[in-house]
Amino acid sequence: MRASATGGVHDPTVAAYLDSILAFVGKEERPPGLRAHRLSSGVYPTTEAEILERYRPDDSCLSEEGLRLVLAACNELEAQASGRFRMDEPADAS
Repeated sequence: MRASATGGVHDPTVAAYLDSILAFVGKEERPPGLRAHRLSSGVYPTTEAEILERYRPDDSCLSEEGLRLVLAACNELEAQASGRFRMDEPADAS
C-alpha cells in the first residue's frame, strides 16, 4: 500500500485501516493507551515519534560500536534485498 510507505500512520487511509483492525480485535485486546492517543492527537503513536521526542541534538554522534551495528544492519538488509541472504547463515557483523 503506497499510503503506508509515504504517509505512514498520518495518512487517513492508513489510519482508517488501523481503526478497522482495532475494531475487529475488540476493546479488551487493544493496548490501553493506543485508542486514547489516537483520540487525543488524531494519529496513532509510532516508535519513530517516541524516539524523536527523546532525541537531543547534542547527542548527534554515534559511538564506534553504534556505527558498526548500523553498518552491519545495512549490509544485512542489502544482502536480503539482493537475494544473497539465507536464513540459516549468521549475519557478518565485522
